[in-house]
Amino acid sequence: MLPADKGFIDAVRQALLAERRGIVILTPPAVGCTPGGQGGLLEASGRLRKYVETVGSQLTEHFAIAPASGS
Repeated sequence: MLPADKGFIDAVRQALLAERRGIVILTPPAVGCTPGGQGGLLEASGRLRKYVETVGSQLTEHFAIAPASGS
């Protein structure tokens, strides 16, 4: 299982990853959609994502680096 952001809501890619690699992508629901019974998992992945983004931004500031364009 792999948490991802809303930009990765793509049923075709998710199906391919599940079929070829056994990876299940967990994305937050799109605006206006309801979660598909994954409430607890979505909350946990949201907390993890927030932590990762915080640490990532701290490292970016500390080392004065910027993400590649398009990311």
